Amino acid sequence: MQACVAHGVGGADAFKQRVVTDGSSILVGVPIQNSNAGAAYLYTKVAGRWSQAAELDSPTSAGQAGTAVAVQQGEAPVGRPLKASGGAASVYAGSAIT
Repeated sequence: MQACVAHGVGGADAFKQRVVTDGSSILVGVPIQNSNAGAAYLYTKVAGRWSQAAELDSPTSAGQAGTAVAVQQGEAPVGRPLKASGGAASVYAGSAIT
């Protein structure tokens, strides 16, 4: 077993509440990080070990990014339900998630 740890994320930030995988990637949503701005962290397997590959939403974006996450076929949508005017989602693809 291996633990995936995000740099700069504390236990109070609800790390591991939203976790999805497609077998080759793991996406972890951290919706209350940075005073509810939220973030999502992507991990990929390299040489048999998981390592952090990207932070998909900037900690400065608003709306609890990472409340909803998915990863499939090279795309990773990250939901922000508290973004102004009813919520938003960012869909990351290509080199942003590989």
